[in-house]
Amino acid sequence: MASNTLGDDLISFIDAAIPSVWALDLMILMRSEAGRGWTSEALIATLRASDQIVAENLRSLERAGVVVSEGAAWRYAPPASIDALCVAIEATYRDRPVSVVNAIIRRRTDSLATFANAFRLGGKKT
Repeated sequence: MASNTLGDDLISFIDAAIPSVWALDLMILMRSEAGRGWTSEALIATLRASDQIVAENLRSLERAGVVVSEGAAWRYAPPASIDALCVAIEATYRDRPVSVVNAIIRRRTDSLATFANAFRLGGKKT
């Protein structure tokens, strides 16, 4: 399982900050030019993503302390402790992409299973 191969710190960070592979790609792109202020339009064009995907993932990364909004631009600007996690996730993704993607997908699958289980009536049916 991905959580055994990535370590608790990375799994916790993925759970808190990286809701999708789009968010991971966005974080890696912005980190590659950390001093640059990115407009949403530039991110959309570079990632070939929709405005909704970029907007949702920017908000997730902002809540996690990875990026900051500066008027019409966004910049990669985490504190050192979060930057270290971003560096580790990027390196792990480069070396073992399936492990990182599985950790992201597991989070979504767990959330969907919890949601679906909320609608079960009368316990487990066999």
